[in-house]
Amino acid sequence: RKLEKWQRNIQEFSAILAGPGMRNHEQTRSVIDALLERSRNTFVLDADALNVYEKQAALLRDATCPLVITPHPGELARLMGCSASEVQAERFGMADRAAGETGGVVVLKGAGTIIAGNGMPLTVNMTGNPGMAKGGMGDVLAGLIGGMAAQGFAPFDAARIAVYLHGRAGDNVAWRTSQAGMTAGDLNEELSGVVRELTAR
Repeated sequence: RKLEKWQRNIQEFSAILAGPGMRNHEQTRSVIDALLERSRNTFVLDADALNVYEKQAALLRDATCPLVITPHPGELARLMGCSASEVQAERFGMADRAAGETGGVVVLKGAGTIIAGNGMPLTVNMTGNPGMAKGGMGDVLAGLIGGMAAQGFAPFDAARIAVYLHGRAGDNVAWRTSQAGMTAGDLNEELSGVVRELTAR
């Protein structure tokens, strides 16, 4: 019933994020399929909202909306039908290939997160640190991308801005406390300060 209501009002959403808190389940797939068929604004797919398309990357080209996917190497491997080691061995090529097959923007997370868009130049982010390899960090990033898209940034730009801010916030937290002790909550709280530092007064 809630899904039916969302479908009726979906054009009122400036952007959509799906994945955090979901499970890799057929019902998840049904919900995501329905939303991808009706949305016209940027849709960010993270975690199990992406895993439900295992070995079916090309199906995402049928989406009626601009798409951003945010896989770590294991998730991209599932989507593309290969191994995580293959993804890691050829990160640039795999990110570019996934962008071509899905028609969307790909944010391949990891050391030197790669942002790839079909026909766009590959971008490598240099902010961030190993202390960010913890649960919840990806949720913060996905939410940040969705937030940037909702403010009117094009999907490729929303992804690049969000990845940079996310990594810089992680670097600030690591400098002030430690890499070992930082949490997703710490990073989330740091983001407003990072935005303030970078915004013209």
